[in-house]
Amino acid sequence: MAHPLEAERRPGGGRHPGSEDARHPGLSGQRLGKLPVSGTAWTPYLVAGVGGVSFLSNTDADRLPQLADTQNAFAINFGAGTTYGLGSHWAVRADYREFGAFPSSDAKGLSNGNKADPIWMERGTVGLAYRF
Repeated sequence: MAHPLEAERRPGGGRHPGSEDARHPGLSGQRLGKLPVSGTAWTPYLVAGVGGVSFLSNTDADRLPQLADTQNAFAINFGAGTTYGLGSHWAVRADYREFGAFPSSDAKGLSNGNKADPIWMERGTVGLAYRF
């Protein structure tokens, strides 16, 4: 019998949305816990993860902050979502995530030299999922 909070590992990484240009490659590990709901096509879940994020260098005049060098930071994410099964392979999904990046106190362009504030980014998505 499965545990009531069925968990699976999900790889993170790629791009971390939430910024104006979403060009922040990152690497993270995540845990997704499906909440037990029987007799319905809905599958709600909670997710949390830790990893890193890179803020790519960009000194364009309309870019804030302007970064001469790429800056890396420790990052976390957490959120909730649900899928609605449309059959054995297809589902509609909705997800909300909060991302937090914690630059070091000496991150040029992301700190004042002795302190850096956390950077919080939100992301909401709706999409179609296919399971193999």
